[in-house]
Amino acid sequence: MLGYQTEENAARILVLSRDIMSAELNGDSPTLRFAEELQVIPHNGLFVTLRNGEALRGCIGTFSGEKGFVETLTDMSKASLRDPRFVDMPVSSNEVPRIRIEVSVLSPLVKLSDPLDFEFGREGVLLERDGHRGCFLPDVGQELGWDQQMFLSTLCAQKADLGPDAWREPETELYKFSVWKICE
Repeated sequence: MLGYQTEENAARILVLSRDIMSAELNGDSPTLRFAEELQVIPHNGLFVTLRNGEALRGCIGTFSGEKGFVETLTDMSKASLRDPRFVDMPVSSNEVPRIRIEVSVLSPLVKLSDPLDFEFGREGVLLERDGHRGCFLPDVGQELGWDQQMFLSTLCAQKADLGPDAWREPETELYKFSVWKICE
């Protein structure tokens, strides 16, 4: 565990993300509590995942670490409320207290020369080819009972809009990454 990956910082991140979402849905400005303490956290992007019970309600992220941590968390927390998969049933302000927040802080991407050279369940994968792009966070496959090859095939077909075997083709670029996963 790295020095900034503390229980105290994890708690701060979750409080800040929830404050940002509540303010966004209520038309207010977030208080940005803990912004100064959290701004120094290094990242290569992050994802914010929302669940109500076991139901996914949003999952939006970025692989860019160009902005500071707090600005990136703000952008992704707001965007997770408007996940295009739930455009007909967006998260409401009344639902926020029941939402369970997960924040995944990303490590740098590492290009794979062998598409199976990642730790299934511990590392996520980003796939790119001909303008198509998709990713799965590390725990997606295990949650759904997949094996490593099903993880890659589903990533191709469902996330990148490619054929299920595109991960086997040399034109497809694959990158692995790990996450600091923070959950309520």
